[in-house]
Amino acid sequence: DVAAAEEEAMMMAAAATAKRVLQEAADAGPDSVVDALYQWVFTRRPTTAERTELLSFVEGLMPRLTTQGEQDPELRAWSLACHALFASSRFQLVE
Repeated sequence: DVAAAEEEAMMMAAAATAKRVLQEAADAGPDSVVDALYQWVFTRRPTTAERTELLSFVEGLMPRLTTQGEQDPELRAWSLACHALFASSRFQLVE
């Protein structure tokens, strides 16, 4: 199924992007991770509201992922956040 393959490819890209951003920005804290993700995906810094929303999303996911037995809940949470940014209308390309 083409749609499933496209979704899997997007999740793999989101995971790779999140991993790279975490390697580069994690030591500076979560705000820096959000800034880096926005820079990579949208080539701009997030607004205060966007930063707050994305941090709330990630912070809300990590305990659930931990409870579900996720091996690396931080990476998974940031991967899902990155996927959400990829899926946003600002990132979509029109053919």
